[in-house]
Amino acid sequence: AVTCVTMVWKLYEHSSSGGTAGWPPTMMVWFSAYAQLFMFGATFVVAGASTLIIGTPSGEDMKFVVDRMTAGSAMLFPILLVGLLGRERMFSLTARRFEREPAVFERDGAFIAEMLDQITLAPGQRYWVHRDEGSKDLSYPSSDYRHHWRPGYVAEVAGGEFVVELLPDPSVPAQDLLAERVRMPLSAQNMPAEELLIYARANLRCIEWESITRDLMRAAHSGSGQQTGGNFHLSRPVRPGEQVDFFMSHSWYDDEDLKWQKLVALAADFRAKKGRYPTFWLDKVCIDQARISDGLRVLPVCVMACAKMLVLCGPTYTQRLWCAWELFTLFSFMPQELALERVRLVPLDSDAASSALCDLSAFSVDNSRCYNPNVEDHIKRCIDAISRPRFEQRVRALSSAVQRRSQRTMAQEAQIED
Repeated sequence: AVTCVTMVWKLYEHSSSGGTAGWPPTMMVWFSAYAQLFMFGATFVVAGASTLIIGTPSGEDMKFVVDRMTAGSAMLFPILLVGLLGRERMFSLTARRFEREPAVFERDGAFIAEMLDQITLAPGQRYWVHRDEGSKDLSYPSSDYRHHWRPGYVAEVAGGEFVVELLPDPSVPAQDLLAERVRMPLSAQNMPAEELLIYARANLRCIEWESITRDLMRAAHSGSGQQTGGNFHLSRPVRPGEQVDFFMSHSWYDDEDLKWQKLVALAADFRAKKGRYPTFWLDKVCIDQARISDGLRVLPVCVMACAKMLVLCGPTYTQRLWCAWELFTLFSFMPQELALERVRLVPLDSDAASSALCDLSAFSVDNSRCYNPNVEDHIKRCIDAISRPRFEQRVRALSSAVQRRSQRTMAQEAQIED
């Protein structure tokens, strides 16, 4: 009765607080399993011990008592172990022992990719339609998606296409307003995780450090004149048995010169330790820009296929939803301690109290955006399905871990100087 009341109360706390308190449904399942194991295990052990205290059984009776006490001890052992080590640490140790194979991480990535690929359109659902070049809404700045997209609602879905009924456009004079309906093709999605995994593995690529240049790190909007679609040849297929060293997670809106400086230092340090330069997964060269949607749909597999994630964290990093999605992929099913080990966070401003780290410490999915508002809504629904508060807490923990590491480094350097 006490267990049932506790579970109901914790579930109520979780639902009423929006996920910030109480226990989520997954924790309820674990608690229920722990409670049942403890109840049966304790019953067997106590009953066996009582029998031994009252009298000394012999023959078959002794074997029965020993068997029950052994079974009870086996049930209690995992609970005691979790109680001593803590759930997070226990799962982290298990992951280190059994989940070192890249294939295991890749399957997790394929599951996340399947979530993003499952798009269901229904009448009444909000949907945004991209404006033509000559019909931008100039009442909004170009950084606002309403400048580029017009809102509407799905009116019907049938026969491999769907119809969007657009809302009245405030930029058009009232006398010209007419109900507009736009027919759009349904994209081929809803691919199962197994097929996404096969596609991702067949198309996984990397770029050698020697092929990365300062100009390559410059975004197309910065006026470099370099065409994004012409860089695919710089990458190569990943060789059998090879693992890409770093998945490069960054915002193209951050300073390319600062990113380049950090990359040069990282590559030199990597070579000093490993005797070779690292390989990277970089979106603009590892995704065929002629098939960019196919590349983005298996992005989580690419994240998990790399040995580490390199986060080049600048002023706009936490504002880019695709960057958040990359972190979400890593943090979703992996114990926090192990996930933090797989992240190499490099603030673009070197100060220990950097603004980038401050932004991470206050990270919120609500503040992250992407160009396509339809994709933005879908990504945020996927994050909510796993647990938005848990994900945000882990990103903030990443900032705290880097700050602690920086403080330890400075303390060690001060001791050496003394």
